[in-house]
Amino acid sequence: MGDFCRPSLRQLIKDSNIPILGSDYPPLSNTNAVLNSFKIYNNLNIIPSVVNAVDPYQTLFSGPFMYTAVSENPVAIGDLYFPNYISGGIVESAILIGGNKGDYFIGGPGKNSIHGGSGNDTIIPHKEKILSLTVNSMSVNYPPPLLSILINGTEITRVRQLIPVFATFAPSPSI
Repeated sequence: MGDFCRPSLRQLIKDSNIPILGSDYPPLSNTNAVLNSFKIYNNLNIIPSVVNAVDPYQTLFSGPFMYTAVSENPVAIGDLYFPNYISGGIVESAILIGGNKGDYFIGGPGKNSIHGGSGNDTIIPHKEKILSLTVNSMSVNYPPPLLSILINGTEITRVRQLIPVFATFAPSPSI
């Protein structure tokens, strides 16, 4: 039943041009649970959020924070000092800007320009798009960043250099 309703519901929400907000209550310390909630809402064209069910105010002060680009505001900016889950939503072109505590960038179906900070950032590309990376480091007083690319949990490349990195990958079930 869910597989039958999901495409119809997704299209209905998209055609309505009304932002729909969703909230879920996964354990906030469980990254996989938070990402799963985020992906489910994104796939339905619903703007996601998560809350600590026991202490909802804790989420406001320590995150994790979720940001989704929408057509009226295609720039999603995360908090500089807390982990962020940032999505390209369903817009054709989004700019996703993270913080310095390790962010999760979930690509949308359009072009996503991702600006990560320090920390271990994770990019989850849209399942139907080719992932094309251009990596530049602007750090002056720090060593160059380490770029590791994993596909389905297997590291395929590791790069640490000052020159820009360019890479293209075909769609995969999970990167």
